Amino acid sequence: MVDFKPKTDVRKVQLTGGATYTISLPKKWVLMHDVQPRDPIQMEWRPSGDLRIRPLGEDRRLRQKVVLNMEKIPSAGLLDYLIAAYLSGVGRIHIDHPQGVTRGDRRVIRDFLRRTRGFGIVDEDEETTELISLLDATEMPLNATLNRMYLLVSSLIRDGTSALIGGDMTLIEDHDDREREIDALRLLIDRQVGLVLDSTAIGSEMHISRRQSNEIAWMGRALERMGDHADALAMLLTETKEIPVFDENDIPLRQLMVWQNSMKTLMINQRTQNPSEINEAIADLRLAIETLVSHEEGLWDGNRMVVPVLFEYRLSEIVRRLCAYARDFAEAVLNLIVHLSVLDDLT
Repeated sequence: MVDFKPKTDVRKVQLTGGATYTISLPKKWVLMHDVQPRDPIQMEWRPSGDLRIRPLGEDRRLRQKVVLNMEKIPSAGLLDYLIAAYLSGVGRIHIDHPQGVTRGDRRVIRDFLRRTRGFGIVDEDEETTELISLLDATEMPLNATLNRMYLLVSSLIRDGTSALIGGDMTLIEDHDDREREIDALRLLIDRQVGLVLDSTAIGSEMHISRRQSNEIAWMGRALERMGDHADALAMLLTETKEIPVFDENDIPLRQLMVWQNSMKTLMINQRTQNPSEINEAIADLRLAIETLVSHEEGLWDGNRMVVPVLFEYRLSEIVRRLCAYARDFAEAVLNLIVHLSVLDDLT
């Protein structure tokens, strides 16, 4: 196991041949990376003054693996361990079944493969299961994954709104599949971000900094929460026998339109980077939340039937939470824009 405790080494610069400046490499680092004489070393100069070096062509991520022993892991916790191994960024997951693989273990492994992206079974017998990553993290940019999540969430909200107004529940009959896809993409983003944080080389290949990847991870989590509430909207509609009649100009559907317009603006501004449009979206979301809070408080006044009031309250709560997570998303977009505008001043 590699020791990742911070290490600091002080080396003196040597002048060789009257023109070349050299420093020696730490022996432990050389042995760890199996560096041989005349091997090429990649050097990355950073404007901050840092100089990063790594063996050229080395891909430690593909050589790393996690070994899970089912004698030490409760069967009920296998899925959690598999997800943790996936998020660690390793290329292989090896599972030992000393007492023989059970049907429950196989079911959990299949569930893991459905919940994640890029892994497959390459070897399996009665005592071992070998999973390997088939997806190169650099092949799918983080922004592409984030955009796919947004499209799934917005389509589920759009279809839910149409079903509420028009009564066609077939529009949302696949809401479970879409919600699972959103969760899988969020896990993929967390895996990619972890790889970027571990390896500056992967970050360079993906043209993204560690700070940028951190903000995108937060945006992915906000989209996942919005996906949960979009799924809750679909479940509310499918489980309610008599749905009250709503017009698109009624509260909370009018605020749902605010959410849709604001999220579209925020997604576009990751590229266009217009702070005034982002601030306008944040203000619209803030007003929508305040309106919904006031609306929910007033629902219990009067003598309306309980069932329609409860439905409208749950609908309003879903929209309010969507707007709240959209505000969190907007803050991450602003953080990203400011980070990209930072200038290095070495004077």
